[in-house]
Amino acid sequence: MNKLKITAFWQAVLVIVGAYLIFDNAFPPLLPKSLMIEFMLITIIGVLLYFSFEERRWNEFKAPIAAVVRDDNKWLIRWFFLLSIPVLVGYTTYNIFKPSLESPVELRQVHPAPPSNLKVYNKSYNLTTLENPIRTEVLAQTDTKQADELYQTAVQSGQEAYFKNCFYCHGDLLDGDGPFATGFNPIPANFQDVGTIAQLQEAFLFWRITTGGPGLPKEGTPWNSAMPVWHEMLNETEVWQIITFLYDYVGQVPRMWDPDISKQVTNMKDKIQIQRTKMDGTEIYQFRCAICHGEEGAGDGPAADFLYPRPRDFTLGAFKYKTSPGEMPARDEDLISTIKHGLQGTGMPGWASLLSDEQIAALIPVIKRFDIAGTWTPEDADEDEDFDDDGHYLKDNFIRITEEEPITGQVAYSEESIAKGKVAFEKTCTQCHGETGRGNITSGKQLADDWGNRIWPRNLTQPWTWRASYVEGTDEESRTETIRNIYRRLSIGIFSTPMPAHRSTSGDTDPVSLEDRWHIANYVYSLREDSKGEVIKGLKIAGALPTDTSNPAWDNATATTLRLVPNLIKDERLFTPLNETVTVRVLYNEQEIAFLLEVDDRTDSRPGEPVATQIHDEYLEMYSDAFAIQVPKAGAFATVPMVEKPLYRHGDSKHPTTIYYWNAGSIEPEIAAKSMIFDGTGPDKKLQPRSEDKTLTANGKWLNGQWKILMKRPLTGGGGGDVGDVILTNGQFVPISFANWDGNNGEIGSKHTLTSWYWLVLPPEINYGKLYGLPLGIGFLTFFLGIIVVRGQRSERK
Repeated sequence: MNKLKITAFWQAVLVIVGAYLIFDNAFPPLLPKSLMIEFMLITIIGVLLYFSFEERRWNEFKAPIAAVVRDDNKWLIRWFFLLSIPVLVGYTTYNIFKPSLESPVELRQVHPAPPSNLKVYNKSYNLTTLENPIRTEVLAQTDTKQADELYQTAVQSGQEAYFKNCFYCHGDLLDGDGPFATGFNPIPANFQDVGTIAQLQEAFLFWRITTGGPGLPKEGTPWNSAMPVWHEMLNETEVWQIITFLYDYVGQVPRMWDPDISKQVTNMKDKIQIQRTKMDGTEIYQFRCAICHGEEGAGDGPAADFLYPRPRDFTLGAFKYKTSPGEMPARDEDLISTIKHGLQGTGMPGWASLLSDEQIAALIPVIKRFDIAGTWTPEDADEDEDFDDDGHYLKDNFIRITEEEPITGQVAYSEESIAKGKVAFEKTCTQCHGETGRGNITSGKQLADDWGNRIWPRNLTQPWTWRASYVEGTDEESRTETIRNIYRRLSIGIFSTPMPAHRSTSGDTDPVSLEDRWHIANYVYSLREDSKGEVIKGLKIAGALPTDTSNPAWDNATATTLRLVPNLIKDERLFTPLNETVTVRVLYNEQEIAFLLEVDDRTDSRPGEPVATQIHDEYLEMYSDAFAIQVPKAGAFATVPMVEKPLYRHGDSKHPTTIYYWNAGSIEPEIAAKSMIFDGTGPDKKLQPRSEDKTLTANGKWLNGQWKILMKRPLTGGGGGDVGDVILTNGQFVPISFANWDGNNGEIGSKHTLTSWYWLVLPPEINYGKLYGLPLGIGFLTFFLGIIVVRGQRSERK
């Protein structure tokens, strides 16, 4: 049997094509174009060097090429290459010289080498010998029971400290997917990944936690890490407790040099993990859920006060997101779905990655048993024998609801349906959700759930906050399923909240007809907005820049939506933000640049504003809404040879920043809106105002649940002396970040939301003669060189 032989030429082709596919697909995020070209050139040179090293192999490699060039019967193939190669060369040249708006490549070490010594807590630590004192104390115990109690106490304390400080970024599951994780770049570390803490010594974690982002060496790009400097907010014991909890929760063992100690720790870990595989529903609940929902299911766990919305209180047996009709209790399938998939826009994660279907099912009777309202208790239950002293039903024969809200008569998604839905929405929904669906209450009423917790209507333009409704994807199947979920929410309502049912289950006329509910669902789906990105691109216009936020010129500028996250980095911190995003548009001319910031904000928070005052939380003080833009000073950042940016909040002494600030003012007392420029030199340094610099002009307007803020400055920066502002030029990538203070949410000073660093670029001026002429010239030159080579080779053959 003849073996298939691949000649040297085709081996080379396969290697080059394979290398391209690997570079293009196997290294997320995708390689930048410049690196792709560099890697492919290295690959091609390497292939040619390999095949030319040996004469026999080189001749075999050249043979197909020589045949195409010389043989008369291969003229068609010859002309194909004579034409296609110049086209390819010209196209490659065009891509090289074409102005790129891709963000600069940011390379970083995931686990940079720690220093040998560390100074925190007024002490010096030798990181080469530092060990976890909790683990050392546990291993020193001769009494196994006492060792277990000591270890579990440390783990529990570490869990509480973690959920009060760390989970917002690293998540309930320790997988780097906390409620605010998507607002950071790079995203927080995934401790469940065996390539993270399982490969590290505990001393490394102690260094990283205590010194945070600012403590990283230069190759770790500290300007890109939002990790707080935790030794300023946690004591030494709390840090070691958190480290112990991290390894315990993910079932990993730290790297240790002493094999005997490593073996002891591994044996302890294996023993604990075996016990956890045998946990019943109650034990699973206490291990995974009680930290938020409380030991007795009352929604009062240690982390509860730091979450918005608060964790569910199971004692009333009421669940917001269900598929059973009317006021019927939730179906088991509803509870399972919530546990498995979580709730978007809340602290409730999807547990499917950590809990099996059997473990999730085991939690259902535990949750039902917390109910003291008798929601699922059988009618024939014995009041004397079947309940404990606190009113909890002791048996497992809970009522199981099987009836499901009917989904019938779906109206196709169309412009006609959307228009009808808008009319029905304005008639039915605007008092709570506002005219544009942004959740700005127009009724003047404060809203609360059945537990008395303050809640805000959903901003319907932000689909990632549509809990138990939004199915990600742009395909028809995802759209259809999302619209059905919206229809279900409309029909059933959201149980135990002011969101009412719009279908009657008593036989009375429906508050909203079936057809109108489908039209509203289609309209709500059409409200979603999504224009995310990392690069804010300016648009050059002729003449003067707009002076107000409603100028039609803004519609032509590219909108880029960025995620706002609360300041968790530095005290005084914010844990429960309400504003989610800022959308940025940029226009510029020869002299100036103007920014339009759009922030969805349910309230016009100016003290004395009638509606905002009426719905304001009594336990919070109202402040004025405010907004800011931050850019580095000239020389305080770099994009080559590697990216360098200031630290998130106000930079530092070597990387100072300029901050452009606008405050909405107050109605009572009467204070006019004001704008100001500040200079920042670090989070611990007071911002320095430029009282005499009037180069910033700004104004803003709140309408229908959205602030629009215009800020304008010269391209050359501010005035008033040697201020060092960055001069904005075409083609230059400049780091830029934003901040927002929601006064109705009690935000002032360091309590506010902010973005991480993104990029601002004013597209470069294009020399079209060079852009198109050079590729054409090189393409024609390649073609003529090909003709000369072919003629020379063919004449040699003759």
